[in-house]
Amino acid sequence: MLSLFIKQICQNIRLNPSNSIVYIQKCFISRFLIVDDVPEVEIDNSGEFKYIQVRVTDKNNNNQLKYIVRGDAGSKYHDDIFKKLKEKIDVNNISVECIGGGKMIVDSTKKQINVFGKSDGFGKADHHKTIEILKKKYSNWSIEIGQNDK
Repeated sequence: MLSLFIKQICQNIRLNPSNSIVYIQKCFISRFLIVDDVPEVEIDNSGEFKYIQVRVTDKNNNNQLKYIVRGDAGSKYHDDIFKKLKEKIDVNNISVECIGGGKMIVDSTKKQINVFGKSDGFGKADHHKTIEILKKKYSNWSIEIGQNDK
């Protein structure tokens, strides 16, 4: 239904629907994004990969904020993860600030996550805060800070 509506909009504003539908969908969907809608945790299910910790704030109400964690095995750099996040955020209403990064190892069979390291570009995330955020989604998992980071 939304797809048909967007195709009609594209035609009305003389855009090629096949090329513009994703862009238009992104604009319409993200426009309604508020801080509460941003998931606190989005990480890959297994493997070793980089992660970032981000402060998300409502631009109209600085008291409405939360910290989120993003981790992605497909991203070579911490900044790549941050760029992907910013593509999903309505920057007119929400401010995002990467406050640090590191790496994590996720073992879904053992239900374990190990958090460690730092980002060269963003600095070291507060791994204790990262664990606090991860435990909201992975409450029955063992989540620890790497031995060298304790």
